[in-house]
Amino acid sequence: MNAGLTFRFAAAEDFAAVLELACQLASQIEAHKPPLTPAQFEHYFIRSHSPMRLLLALRDDRIVGMISWTITHELYSAETRVYISDVSVERAARGQGIGTALM
Repeated sequence: MNAGLTFRFAAAEDFAAVLELACQLASQIEAHKPPLTPAQFEHYFIRSHSPMRLLLALRDDRIVGMISWTITHELYSAETRVYISDVSVERAARGQGIGTALM
């Protein structure tokens, strides 16, 4: 089902596609449209020391899904933790295993 998928980290030029996926996610959970700006996108997700990571799933060079996460280090145990923030798959591509592949 997820044949033909490729994965890569987001770049600044992906802003419009990522915002569209974020809007679809917000609609699904009955939330307001995300107020994300291109500058915030670059600051929070793109720069080398950004606090969040954003991986994209592509099919035929088109973004069809995304997952974002933060890596933290627990003070009390010094263990590393990953906190998944968002997973979103384009409406037309749902049910094809893309979300599972991103996980």
